[in-house]
Amino acid sequence: MIHSKYLAATSGGLQIPPAISTTPSEVVSLTEPSEILDLLFRFVHPRSEADNFRQSSVMNMASDTFFPLAEAAEKYQVFGAINTCFTRLDQLIKQHPIEVLNHSHRHGYLDIADQAAIETIALPLDKITKGLTHPGLLQQWLLHYIHWRNLAAFGSTLLDDCPSPTNGCTVWPKIKTNYFTAVMGNLWGNDFVLDCHQQPCTAREPYGHRDVCRCSNNIQEAQKKITLEKLNIPNFRSINI
Repeated sequence: MIHSKYLAATSGGLQIPPAISTTPSEVVSLTEPSEILDLLFRFVHPRSEADNFRQSSVMNMASDTFFPLAEAAEKYQVFGAINTCFTRLDQLIKQHPIEVLNHSHRHGYLDIADQAAIETIALPLDKITKGLTHPGLLQQWLLHYIHWRNLAAFGSTLLDDCPSPTNGCTVWPKIKTNYFTAVMGNLWGNDFVLDCHQQPCTAREPYGHRDVCRCSNNIQEAQKKITLEKLNIPNFRSINI
């Protein structure tokens, strides 16, 4: 049992209006599972000495418990739970970007939404279409995604038009193949780099005063141009539908 004075002090959605009279035996039904409500109410009732007077921690909470709790906290405006859950969102962006984007978009956490949206770009499209459930979110995401696909196409054209390195270059063909494969498979995201884990080129050709292949210079120049073009992509929050 939770005293009404605690509901009034810690929540904007659970407090009972003064004009409504209740009895201790009266039951109010809520839609959330009991385990989620139990966690939520720990942020309502004062903590005891047995808890070291501390609110419950959500730092190691499983995602299938955390996100329903965070949603319930927002729904019932349980202030302590809202703030505690918000501090965890940033840490879950890379592991659970779709869930974070859903929650942050629904409740107006724009900075978090911008970060989470970027992390979703390289995810399979079927996972995106099933996962982004908040009204209007999928449409906004698709408009944002178009900017990233245009950037991917820009990089593809750039690699095709780049001056050919030395005949027998062992790196440049792999760079192009890896990039095109990533783009076609939607595996190309915010942190994709052209020369990731490539072995040094073994081709040799006189070039100025150096007896090396030009592929290294080409890769660096292409990466710079792609990085600069990426800066023109608008933040997720600025996409209008």
